[in-house]
Amino acid sequence: MASFEKILSNTPLSDIKPLPAFPVGSYICVTADAGTWGESRQKKTKQIMWKAKVLQPRDDVDKQKLMEWKDDTGESVSGQEFYPTFWSDFYLKEFLIALGFPDSISGPEAIANSAGRQFVVTFRHEPSQDGKRIVRTISGYAAV
Repeated sequence: MASFEKILSNTPLSDIKPLPAFPVGSYICVTADAGTWGESRQKKTKQIMWKAKVLQPRDDVDKQKLMEWKDDTGESVSGQEFYPTFWSDFYLKEFLIALGFPDSISGPEAIANSAGRQFVVTFRHEPSQDGKRIVRTISGYAAV
């Protein structure tokens, strides 16, 4: 979604506005990979992160807000990428169950088979860490 067209054109910096907040609500999504292990930037704790894409909004997403977001960004919410990231066994377990795995499967087996799995994510708004804007955060996952 990020574009540098305005900043690289002759548009005055004062005319460049922040992107609108992503519409809150639940979306059907799909994992694009089987997760990537790494460490957090701040605390250097072990974590796993998936690349995921929004497929479609569900009925609880305000249709007017979807249209306003599209009009302001020039893009559709479908196809937008985000990165579910986990550093806790419990939250990772919830995510793997939302991907449709039974709780009897082992973690490594579920992770290895997690690419291309659909799930529901619910986004909410909260202030950014610096308090200057509203950002989208994930408030939960569920099975499709």
